Order: sequence, then C-alpha cells, then structure tokens
Amino acid sequence: MEFWTISLAPLFNDEMERLATQFEQQNPNVDVKWVDVPANAIEQNCWPPSPPVARPPWSTSTPT
Repeated sequence: MEFWTISLAPLFNDEMERLATQFEQQNPNVDVKWVDVPANAIEQNCWPPSPPVARPPWSTSTPT
C-alpha cells in the first residue's frame, strides 16, 4: 500500500517510518511504501483545477 503525504520529508521521516512499521506489524500481509511529494509537484499536477462535479439532487436534501 502506498501512503502519500505532501512535503513532510525530511522533517517527519522518523515519524512516518514509525507509523509504517507499526501498521505493517499489525497487518503482516501488507507492505507500506511512504511517498512524500513536494508541494510544488502537487501544484503542477493539479492545476488548472478540474471543473466542479454536479451533485445529484438527493445529495443536498435533508433526510426526513
């Protein structure tokens, strides 16, 4: 499984590795790969923003 963060390395390397190791110990059939993406790379890949998705009419109604 990949666990993505934005601009946490190198400041949070120890904590992210600790969390990944802990998760793998609790879930022995899962391998965790931490991927930290620099903020400027996110901005390049997400601009321009996608147009808003139309919401179905029932998603905005209040349940009775």
